[in-house]
Amino acid sequence: KRLSSPLETRGGGGGAANEAEAKSRLLGRMLSIPVDLALSFLIGCSATIFLTETDKLQKDMSAIPLVKGRSLVADELCGDFAREYKQWPQSMWDDPKISGEAHPSLGAIRNFVKNCERRGEVEARIRNENGMGDDEPVLISNGLGDDSDEEEPTNESITY
Repeated sequence: KRLSSPLETRGGGGGAANEAEAKSRLLGRMLSIPVDLALSFLIGCSATIFLTETDKLQKDMSAIPLVKGRSLVADELCGDFAREYKQWPQSMWDDPKISGEAHPSLGAIRNFVKNCERRGEVEARIRNENGMGDDEPVLISNGLGDDSDEEEPTNESITY
């Protein structure tokens, strides 16, 4: 008995018309998965763009240096952001038209740098009070929320 090809139809006859129809169905099946994936990706990206609360996201990102424990993000990014921040005139950062509603990303960068400076001051004070070296990591037990006082170091686990 002869093995059938995926291009053959079950009827066994019909010639070129059935073969063309089988090729068309095979092509349709082969293209359906990539098309489905592309459409799913497009819909997912669109939903993400339209549903993301950018103001809240920027506020949360600028508050990263205030977290409790040790902020690895702050350790890695604060120095670079502070250097970039200082390259621009302070009047630009203080202008509400520029770093406020017109360009909220600049406001988030300003807040991130200010929070980095605040964390750096607290870490320096804790290091000084505890006789720690300048390069020793400092864990802040309760974070530096908007109105909280600085906290003493603890042996808590690292948080990001």
